[in-house]
Amino acid sequence: MFDITKLDNLMFFMLQPQNETDKAITNHLKWSTLWYGVLSNIMCGIFTYEDVPRQLKRRINNAFFSSSYVCAYNDKDLGIVVAPCSPVGSINNWGEYSAYDLILPDGKSKHLKLEDCVIGYNYDLPTISDSVLCYQFAEQIAELKVSIENAIILSRKTAIFEVPNENAFNEVLQEFNNHRTGNPIIVKKKREEESYKTMEFTQPTTVDDYYNGLRDVLNEFLTTTGLSSLVNPNKKERLITDEISSNDDIKNTLLSNRVDNRKAFIEGINEKFGTGYKVSVDDNIYKTVNNLVNVVESEVE
Repeated sequence: MFDITKLDNLMFFMLQPQNETDKAITNHLKWSTLWYGVLSNIMCGIFTYEDVPRQLKRRINNAFFSSSYVCAYNDKDLGIVVAPCSPVGSINNWGEYSAYDLILPDGKSKHLKLEDCVIGYNYDLPTISDSVLCYQFAEQIAELKVSIENAIILSRKTAIFEVPNENAFNEVLQEFNNHRTGNPIIVKKKREEESYKTMEFTQPTTVDDYYNGLRDVLNEFLTTTGLSSLVNPNKKERLITDEISSNDDIKNTLLSNRVDNRKAFIEGINEKFGTGYKVSVDDNIYKTVNNLVNVVESEVE
């Protein structure tokens, strides 16, 4: 039940923008933030771990989500630490850098040599991080949502008047204000010397337009990430990690690279630090992706 007495709820109403420019900016930010969260949850939900401490599991997901390079090292007090990093130093014949600068959770930086850590990669070749990818598609959905909202607002206006002079403009504006404040009838003396021309708007099919556009953006997101390969109507059970790596439809996609590189990272940690960590594709990722597409398509139908 919505409790209007709570401070957070009151602040929401008090801080709402008053002019149309700020409202448009706020709406765009609202929808982009909402969908950034939805897409980010999908990207961070691809993998599941075994025998990995809960906090370390969260750090692995966050590091891979925000950075193309991820580093793991053994701290004498904290144990295994995972953090995003940037390559520095010289590069060898295998494309490995001699050192890496880490960005730790407390904001401090740490410099490590390659032999003292394990490096993980988001992709075989560095590209934009998952966080940037989710942001780009969230922005597209926000633009779509704001455009539909603007179309709805325009369709509610029965007419826009083109008037010959400022006096006529003020009269029409007053009539419009009276209409918005609830006056059901406006009586006005006819002035034949003034001509009023109206600009009519056709009401858009807002629901269809929105869901068609949303479906296109989400399908592009799933194709770009490789997750669309999981939506296979002929295969309802989940794909385990090895099946994904060997699936011809998934090979050479960002998803395949994520699986292979995440497995290599965990295996590297086990080999270097003597741990027994395991990583696999989450059982529910197929359902998550499939349900997302099905919901949008069912709304359009």
